[in-house]
Amino acid sequence: MSKSKLSDSVADKLSFHGNKNLFAAYKKKLKAHLKAMSDALVVTELQAKRRHPFARYEDALVQEPVLEEPGPGALVEDQAYYALQVAFANNQQSHIKNLVNLTLSSGFADDKSMQKPVHKIWRAIEKLYGLNTASGVVELVGKFDEIVASDFKSISHLFRQLKATRDQVNRNSAEALKIGLISQQMMLMKVLSILPGHLWGSVIVFTPEEFTLEKIESKLCAIFGNKSKA
Repeated sequence: MSKSKLSDSVADKLSFHGNKNLFAAYKKKLKAHLKAMSDALVVTELQAKRRHPFARYEDALVQEPVLEEPGPGALVEDQAYYALQVAFANNQQSHIKNLVNLTLSSGFADDKSMQKPVHKIWRAIEKLYGLNTASGVVELVGKFDEIVASDFKSISHLFRQLKATRDQVNRNSAEALKIGLISQQMMLMKVLSILPGHLWGSVIVFTPEEFTLEKIESKLCAIFGNKSKA
C-alpha cells in the first residue's frame, strides 16, 4: 500500500513525529483505525457467506494469531478457510507494518526490525514513545506539579493546562494500572492550595454534590476573573 493511497484517509491523520506527549492520542487513533478495518472485514466475509474471520487487526499489536491447521482428511472447505485466514493474518501484518513506516518518524524502523512480528515491533514502539510506564507517568505528574507551581495568565488558563495534563496522566496510568491517578477533587485541592483562602473559603461547599470540577472552576473564575499569578 503506497503513501498516495493512504494519505487522504489514514497516513496524514495518524502522522506521529515523536512527541511522547502525543503518543497516547496516536495510539488511540491507530487502534480505532485497525478496529474499523477488522469490522469491515467481518462485514465483507459475512456478505460473501463465508465464516467469521479468526484474527482481528488490532489483536496483532498484542500477539500473533494461532491458527489450527486442518489435519489429514480435513474437508475441502476447512482447508480453504484455513488458507484464507493465513492470508488475512499475513495481510494484517503487512498493513500494520506499512502504517508504522508511513506514520512514525522517519528512521524509526530499519529493514531488520520490520522483519519481526507486529506485536514485537509495537512493543518496541511503546517502550520508545509510551508514557504508560512508571517513569513515564512520573514525568507527567511532575509536569502537572510544575504547572501548579508556575505563574499563570488567568484561572481559566490554569484550568485548561491542568485538565490537559491530568487527562494525559490518567490516560497513561489507566492503560497500565486500570485507574486514573489524579482525580478531579485532587486537582481542585491543588488549585485551591495556591489561591488566597480568604477569597474563596466562604463560597466553596465541600460535599460530593458541590465539590465538582465544573462547579468549582466556575466559582473560582467568577472570583478571580483574569487575575494572573506572576
